[in-house]
Formats: sequence, structure tokens, C-alpha cells
Amino acid sequence: MLTLLLACAAAGLGAYLVAQGFLGALPHDHLATWAVLSLVLISISATAAGLVRLLGHGGLGLSAALMVFVGNPFSGAGSAPELLPKGVDHVGQWLPPGAGASLLRDTAYFDGNGGSGHLAVLALWSVCGFTAVMFGRRITGRAPGGALTSGASLSSLPTSGAASPGRRHTHAHAHARRNDDDGRLRTLHAGR
Repeated sequence: MLTLLLACAAAGLGAYLVAQGFLGALPHDHLATWAVLSLVLISISATAAGLVRLLGHGGLGLSAALMVFVGNPFSGAGSAPELLPKGVDHVGQWLPPGAGASLLRDTAYFDGNGGSGHLAVLALWSVCGFTAVMFGRRITGRAPGGALTSGASLSSLPTSGAASPGRRHTHAHAHARRNDDDGRLRTLHAGR
């Protein structure tokens, strides 16, 4: 999670430097604008990571569909949410791309006025995403890659090399049998 926070802060800074440094598009309150860009990235990334933790690889597709194919068109970032059809404008503002675009607009041009609701939406998505990352394995019984974590499923997996628990166990017993004739080594082995 710390890596995710640092990566989003660095990406937010990069986006800010491009948007302000090259384009001059974000002229006011530089630190707050960078923080908003980072929070938007954190909310989207944490949600994606949480869905992957809960659903496995399918969570990545769901988060992409939710953020890219629903969130971006319904965000009103290209114009204004008020210009979107009724209902769609509200859906977009409850998703991180829409809330982020509105909060960025409020911060960069209106000194943060009217941004508290959008800030709450981004914070909620971030907290839910991080909660899913932290506790998703306990809830679903899935490891990060989507494999089940129960003991029964591990025994059915194909094993290869010394990395498998069964082979290490067999190797340890073979080692003990080889050293069985030497009393000193047997005592050392038993003491481990």
C-alpha cells in the first residue's frame, strides 16, 4: 500500500508538472492541485487493487470498465457535469474520474469552493479500495493472484523442484536417514 501511495504521489506530481509547466492549465494553489491529482490516482488505483484482491484477475477488467468506460464518459471532465443527460451527471460524480475532475476544477480555479463533496467521494473510494486490499484475502479466501488459499487446493497444484512443500519434507527425511549412522549428526538433526 505504501508503494501504491508513493507511485500515485509521483504520478500526480508528473501530471501536475505537465499540466502546469507545459500547458499552464492549473494556475492556482499548486500544492493543493498536486494533492488532488494524487488523490484521484490513489482512489482509482486502490479501487483496482481492491477489486483484484477480491475477484482475482476479473477485478482488473471490472475496475477498467467502471473507471474507463463508465467513469470517464460520465465525468463531465471535457465540459461540465451539468451538460450531461440527467442521471448520467450524478452517476459520473459518484465515480472517481468525475469527482476528481470536479475537485480539480474547484481547487485550480475556485479556491476549493464546493469541493468538499467531491473530496468525500474520492476519500470513500480510496478507503474502500485499501480496505479491500488489506482484508480481501480473509473475506474471499483468495490470494492476490486469485488462487484459493485453502489447504485442499494447495495439495492439488502440480509441484516442481525444491519449492514445493512435499519435496522439502521428503528431502528433510532423506537427509535424516543419511545421517542416521552418525550419532552426533543425528542429535544435531533432532535438536533443530
